[in-house]
Amino acid sequence: TRVGGTVAGAVVASALAAGHPSDPLYLLLAVAFAAAGFALFGVNYGVYSATITAYVVFLLALAGSPEHEAALDRVGATVLGGALAVAVYALWPTWSRARVPLDLAELLDAQRRYATRLLHAFLAADEAAAAALRNAQIAAWLARSNAEASVDAMGNEPVRPKAVTVRAALAILAASRRFGVAALTLQARLERTARLPDCARPALGVLADHLDAALETMAGALRRRADPLPLPPLREAQIALKRALDLQPDAQLGALVSETDLMVDALNTMAEVLHRLRAEGG
Repeated sequence: TRVGGTVAGAVVASALAAGHPSDPLYLLLAVAFAAAGFALFGVNYGVYSATITAYVVFLLALAGSPEHEAALDRVGATVLGGALAVAVYALWPTWSRARVPLDLAELLDAQRRYATRLLHAFLAADEAAAAALRNAQIAAWLARSNAEASVDAMGNEPVRPKAVTVRAALAILAASRRFGVAALTLQARLERTARLPDCARPALGVLADHLDAALETMAGALRRRADPLPLPPLREAQIALKRALDLQPDAQLGALVSETDLMVDALNTMAEVLHRLRAEGG
């Protein structure tokens, strides 16, 4: 993109400079192309490279350098730099596609630690647990940023990913985002939620253990590039929690039912994505 934009910019600048404009016109052209470059930077990098190349040519021409010589020097340096970059990348490839499964696994592990601490906070909260929960939340955010960056980079690479396709990686990210939003909602209501009834405590403990095991299973499957093992009965555990809470209805505890429902749905979606990926030979 940069090489193509540079060549296009050199051609445009050479055409405009063919009539040997006056110094004031060179200055006007340089300012105009510089402004266009800054305005179009976020739109298209190729167009940005073209405008900056023209800006440099006009600026050098204003300083006394021959227009065509400045354009050729700019194109030659860019082509040489691009060729060196391609050669280095070919000799020592660092494809993001190789890191995506590991980064997604790290994300699921971070969310597992966060969700486990969060659900256990409903069973027994204290100051030390609150600090650990906050640290787990920050770690999950960092892992998400790393995973999203890897998937974005993979989508722009000129090779077909093998272990995890772009489509599957995006689906896992989307499901993990739903899981994370549900967890954040529960955390926001943690301090305002009424004390969990004794009849619901065993059910929440079982569900927390099942969520932990399911996330660990899928993280392991991503690392091994393998089909995930059968998940624990997540839906049954979530329904058992709902039934236990229904024995002593409390509006403040409604979020515990609705958000764990979203968490279970997100994990089942991830598992389905991984099953389908392996079935398709990914």
